[in-house]
Amino acid sequence: MDEKKHTLKRFLRRLLSASVAAVLAATVFLPFTNVIASYKVIGGYSPKSEQTLHNGVQQSYYELPSDSSYGLQKLWVTEFDLAQRDLYVDVEMIGNYSNRLGTVANTVNSYKALHPDRTPIVAINGDLWMASYAHARVLGSGTTYGGCSDAVVTRALTVPRGFNMYEGEIITTSHMVQETPFEGEFYSFGITDDYVPVMGDPKLEITVVDETKGKTVKADGLNRLPAKDALVLYSDKGCEDNYALDESFEVIIDADSDYRITHGARISGTVTDIVPSGSAKTGSQKMKANRLILTSRGSTVDAISNFEIGDRIKISFELTDALGRTDLWRKVTTAVGGHMAFVVNGVRTGFNDATRYPSAIIGYDNSGKMVFIVNDGRQSGYSTGIRISQLDELAKDLDLNTAFLLDGGGSATLVNGTTLINAPSDGSPRSVVNSIILASGPERGAQGDFSIEIPEPVDQTFYTFTKETDLRYLTNPNTCAMAVADSALVLLSNVDNSNDVFVTLNYGEVSADRYKYIGFRVKTWTTKTTGVIGLFLCAGSINGATPNSYKFFNLKCDGLWHNYVVDLSTYDKWNGTIHNIRIDIFDHTTVKYGEGVSIECVRLFDNAQDAQAFVAAGEPTPRPTATPTPKPTATPTPKPTATPTLKPTATPTPKPTYTPTAKPTNTPTAVPTATPTAVPTEIPTEAPTFAPTDTPAPIETALPTSTPEQTVQPTEAPSSEPDQTPTATPTATPSTDPTDEPIEPSATQPGIDENRSETGRNKTAAIIASIIVAAAAVVIIVCIAAKRKNDK
Repeated sequence: MDEKKHTLKRFLRRLLSASVAAVLAATVFLPFTNVIASYKVIGGYSPKSEQTLHNGVQQSYYELPSDSSYGLQKLWVTEFDLAQRDLYVDVEMIGNYSNRLGTVANTVNSYKALHPDRTPIVAINGDLWMASYAHARVLGSGTTYGGCSDAVVTRALTVPRGFNMYEGEIITTSHMVQETPFEGEFYSFGITDDYVPVMGDPKLEITVVDETKGKTVKADGLNRLPAKDALVLYSDKGCEDNYALDESFEVIIDADSDYRITHGARISGTVTDIVPSGSAKTGSQKMKANRLILTSRGSTVDAISNFEIGDRIKISFELTDALGRTDLWRKVTTAVGGHMAFVVNGVRTGFNDATRYPSAIIGYDNSGKMVFIVNDGRQSGYSTGIRISQLDELAKDLDLNTAFLLDGGGSATLVNGTTLINAPSDGSPRSVVNSIILASGPERGAQGDFSIEIPEPVDQTFYTFTKETDLRYLTNPNTCAMAVADSALVLLSNVDNSNDVFVTLNYGEVSADRYKYIGFRVKTWTTKTTGVIGLFLCAGSINGATPNSYKFFNLKCDGLWHNYVVDLSTYDKWNGTIHNIRIDIFDHTTVKYGEGVSIECVRLFDNAQDAQAFVAAGEPTPRPTATPTPKPTATPTPKPTATPTLKPTATPTPKPTYTPTAKPTNTPTAVPTATPTAVPTEIPTEAPTFAPTDTPAPIETALPTSTPEQTVQPTEAPSSEPDQTPTATPTATPSTDPTDEPIEPSATQPGIDENRSETGRNKTAAIIASIIVAAAAVVIIVCIAAKRKNDK
């Protein structure tokens, strides 16, 4: 009997010890809940399945039914934290030149060979590229795209669309204005040398000096299309042959040593060959290691036509960011160009196209985690694709802070390890220009300072510009520099002789049915005989800039502040939700470098009385006379440098003192993204004084007499091949319960930077830990009760 009691006591002690251990384990587990990511709900639906691809890398798979807010969808969300010190993100090409195409899986295999110390975890497709049916129009093909039918190359040349960096070297600059048709600015997503993700609009200034001739020229781009009126520099990472037309003039430069193109790089070399216009290339004039080629066409030929064999050449590179994060971008080592930035720093950018689109997305959320998102589409009965207009909703569901579309359509691809997971709309994986790979490897340095900007709500009916962060509401500046000075938005042309200087002001939470009057407080920086601000109005079913929805108002070009109102009360296209307003400065005329305007505010009015009061209260107060600084006479397309101080010494003009009708009390959600661009330093710091007029500016209602030239931002840039909707359900339908073997997690969890917010993370892990604690507590109570009973 005693033996049985002893045996029972030993059993109870062991059970009690195990229970206590479980409680302690759960307690220890709680601080490390970032190891297991909590899932997010999309359109009201939780993931159908989840898997841990690597310690700290969680992938959620969603199946949304056709009656969901997104429609019938299959999508995957992969989350990870670059603060985890065994994770690497790399952008990779396949082969030796950036214009070569390869599937994502093949690029991953190539990456493994180049990086034997790293294990690929997950990969998605990257940038778009210049296709032969669009920008890279082949001689004799008869191709027309966007109204352009001139030949560009003698054979198809698939250079990447955006700014790209591989292995620490700049590979391509972004789409140039000469690559017709120019379809606006395209952003890039980069990772710094201390593992901080950043969105930007990087610009590379390329200065070429012929030291023998004493001549300096600026190249328009790196490894771009050999377009008309462009001077392009080709590196040994660009393409073996640029297939330039015979009319081009080329200078072959062999560098003194191995080179890498980075910010601050200086390359010296010697001209070893000249290819005059009308001459055919030979094999010895093609690209090879440590070679550079200058290719000019049209108006740029004269810039290098006197270069000769034997001339000594020096080439320098300076990187800036049009979004104002130059310091960060100068630390970037890997970057990928993209498509549409639909949320930046927590603010939507106003893309409202209803097209359903198979998507590949990169970004990060408000907790600092990076995300890869792939969504299948164009497949009836399987997955239709998310509408571009719903990306803002997706950003809210996934708590995204900054994200943009990569190439999509048939290019949208997801690979775990080297295994294809999704069902591309072509029916099989498409070859793409580059891929983004998340891999694990040896422990590396800690992540640098990663400051996540979460904006406060803003009243979209009354935009003011008093600080640099107010630039977040503006996107897609075209040949336009932006800054905030003297409590106003300054918009200046940053090229010479531009006829298309514009920026987009974004909305998304305000009704055009209610607000029928748009007010602007504006002054001109320079005097012109005539001045017009054109407004492309996007509301309701009108999702992009079109001459069919256009108004304008005439500027008083006297260097003084004036208030203007555009009356849309009888305009039948102004209805529904306001998406954005594209503001074209000095429309209908050529704008010189450094010319521009300042805008103190943009107001929406819901009645004519307040609109008229705004105009009447806005007449100017004279400013002290100041002599403007003349514009520079250097190169025709100078690059703006740092943002200048634009504060005048005179007392700023007081704001109107009238009392308008009270605005609605609701505060709309914050809107589109900042695109601060450096402003040329050669602009005047004060406006010249002119005698003010006493006549109130009228409420403008007239339409222009002619359709202005314009550049329309596309809702979908082309992929490598025309996308076609499959007629049948794809053969590669992914399993709802993936059977692919996940990569084994490492034994220990690498260090995590705990300084960032953990908001919204790890709810699942916390629940599991709580259950463990509760269960263990019950067992402990039972054990104690049993022991007491046994002792009796």
